[in-house]
Amino acid sequence: MVKNEHIPWSGMDIAASIFPATLTLSQTNLFRLSCDFNEPVIKSKIEEALKNILPRFPYFQVELKKGFFRYFFEKTDLFPCVEEDPLCPCMDYQIKSHSLPFRVRVHNKRVAVEFSHALTDGFGALTFLKSLAGEYLTLCGVKIKDWKDIFHKEETPLLEEEEDGFLKYNKPDIPWPPVIGKSFHIPGHIRNLYMITTGIIPLSLIKNKANDYKVSINDFLVSVCMYAIQEIEKEIFSNKIFFKRPPIRVLVPVNMRTIFPSKTMKNFVLYVTPEILPSLGFYSFEEILLRTHHYLRLEIDPKTFSRHIFRSVNTSTSPFFRFMPLFIKDRFLSFFSWFYGERTFTTSLSNLGFIKIPEEMEEHIERFDFIPPPNDHTGVNISVIGYKNNLNINFGSLLDNRLLESAFFKNLIKLGISVKIETNIKGEKNMYCPSCGVELDSSLETCPLCSTKVEQKIKNQTVFLQENTKDRKKRIIIASLFITIVFLIPALILLSISHLKENFRWALIPLLSLSIVWFTILIIIIFFRQWKKILLFFLFFIPLILLFLDWITDKVFGWSLYFGLPITGVFYLISFITAIIIKKIPGSLRLRLAVLCFACGTFLPILEAIISLNILGKINIGWSLICSSVLFPLGGLFIIMSWIISGSIIKNKIFKP
Repeated sequence: MVKNEHIPWSGMDIAASIFPATLTLSQTNLFRLSCDFNEPVIKSKIEEALKNILPRFPYFQVELKKGFFRYFFEKTDLFPCVEEDPLCPCMDYQIKSHSLPFRVRVHNKRVAVEFSHALTDGFGALTFLKSLAGEYLTLCGVKIKDWKDIFHKEETPLLEEEEDGFLKYNKPDIPWPPVIGKSFHIPGHIRNLYMITTGIIPLSLIKNKANDYKVSINDFLVSVCMYAIQEIEKEIFSNKIFFKRPPIRVLVPVNMRTIFPSKTMKNFVLYVTPEILPSLGFYSFEEILLRTHHYLRLEIDPKTFSRHIFRSVNTSTSPFFRFMPLFIKDRFLSFFSWFYGERTFTTSLSNLGFIKIPEEMEEHIERFDFIPPPNDHTGVNISVIGYKNNLNINFGSLLDNRLLESAFFKNLIKLGISVKIETNIKGEKNMYCPSCGVELDSSLETCPLCSTKVEQKIKNQTVFLQENTKDRKKRIIIASLFITIVFLIPALILLSISHLKENFRWALIPLLSLSIVWFTILIIIIFFRQWKKILLFFLFFIPLILLFLDWITDKVFGWSLYFGLPITGVFYLISFITAIIIKKIPGSLRLRLAVLCFACGTFLPILEAIISLNILGKINIGWSLICSSVLFPLGGLFIIMSWIISGSIIKNKIFKP
């Protein structure tokens, strides 16, 4: 072995540089690997094992630093604290504000590690977890004769473990991969609440079923996923005649170490995206399985992946990109990630395969789990891991529904594969759903798949997963204080001038106007994304304000009754109808712009009619018809563009590198 003389800082690998730029409150880019022992975990021994094994992974003992042009990792002597696991995985952690880009959690019999994708991929995290578990069992008195591929604390780190696989295997001056268009996404609202639904399947059942179709387990699961998404999309688009059905794509990560020989512990993963086109008709499960099987055989190829490697390396190493200030580069990378990433696939299915560990460790470890990172673009992602006699399929969802989980597991049951369902809720015994027959955790009140109410067998359940509202409240308070200070300054200036002039009446209207704007912005901040509450508030608040302003100026109700209330009422009615229509449009910007054009084209003639009726005594429509004659054709043009330009052929011609 070659000893690694570690430098105090190192650049991030090509794949990792995009992750700090795409962080949001809910999209933390953390993924989790955990193992359950057959006895409760001793926290002090886990802490000791962590201190013993971390020097074997010196490239993980780093802090994320921010330069003017880029992010980089800096070596640190800090050790992560072992936290109590609240069973709310992969949330409430921002790599930019924490010391280390990973954390270790324990709860009862479980040990979990959560890594930022900026640091490593699933292979590196699994290697670390197995080494941590092995060292812990050694401290507990278990003697492991053959460590196999598990890193031992007495080993010396290799130089190859810190290499950037993308730079090593980059082939310059080859074509970029083709740009693919937007895909279908599961509908629903994104929440700051990461729900985990786990399906536990007997490995022998799914293996035999995959063998019956002469495909791998991974091919089989991807096909079941695509078929489930197809059923969801069919239901959504069943009553939408004028909408083009977007393609369905599943992102399948591939460990590049199996394609290009490498020992790197950094990110070295690329992706393939099998797809179906529902606009061509409904695919049977066998058709999807056949397409997926042959697509994966064709695409998992060194030459194909070389094109993806070159695109990433060429973008990251170009002088324009390297010397771009970081605050601009973050926006560019965020768009790059969306345009080439989240926009192009419906969900992801990451399979770490079957876990093998020494027999001495198998006797003490009952289970492994793999939870995908939360993603607020796709909403829901899937991860798979096998150990002993079971295959665990974990759905991580930020959505407010369980459409994909329900369709996926129902299809498995129809194929004759029994499934046991668990969620982030504590339970000790099991029961079965009377509707779909799936085995459930006993503390569930309803089946997560079919929403059927089930009989309770355990009382006083403990719900571990709760939405963390502390960060949201903190942001609301900070934003409210900032807005208050901004509006308080002109208000104080107005009061000071009024005091000098000894006349407060002239400042009354400006102060009231400032107060209304301030209060309106506060309502929008407090009820952000809750458009129904905001609309209802303004529906009652604005008319009262109009009446109040009219009264304090002339002591009678005049312009507010003839102009203010009718115009406000029409505006809210059209806005309400427009909001409902836009909400039902499946994510097409052009179609939403068309609806807004039609709404404005409808509102302007009504506005002119109200004004002319009260001023001239008759309805006289002129300038508004000219505006509407432009807006309505413009809306029609947006609809035509959504039908034609959204075609993948034209997109590839426009965006071809």
